[in-house]
Amino acid sequence: MPLPQSFVEATERRIRVRLADEVVADTLRALLLVQYGPGALPTDYIPASDVRPGVLVDEARATDGRRQWSVVCKSARADGAAWTHENPTGDFASLE
Repeated sequence: MPLPQSFVEATERRIRVRLADEVVADTLRALLLVQYGPGALPTDYIPASDVRPGVLVDEARATDGRRQWSVVCKSARADGAAWTHENPTGDFASLE
C-alpha cells in the first residue's frame, strides 16, 4: 500500500522553542511539514530569522541536501536539532 504524499502547510499557531529554560526560537510564521513512513513525524519548520542568534552551532551538510546544526543555550546542547534544505524542491519547495 503506497504512503500518502508529504505536504507542507502554514500554521496559525505561535511556536516557541525552549532549551535550558530559555527561548531559542519564537515565530508566528511556522510551516508544518507532514511526512509519512518510518520515523517520519510532523515537524514545525521555523524561519532562520526567528531563531535566536548564536544558538545554532556545528553546521554539518548531509548527503540529501540538508544542512544540520546543534542548538546550544547555557550549558544545554541538542545535537542535530535544527536543519534546513539548501534548495528545496517538490513537496518541500516552500521550506526556503
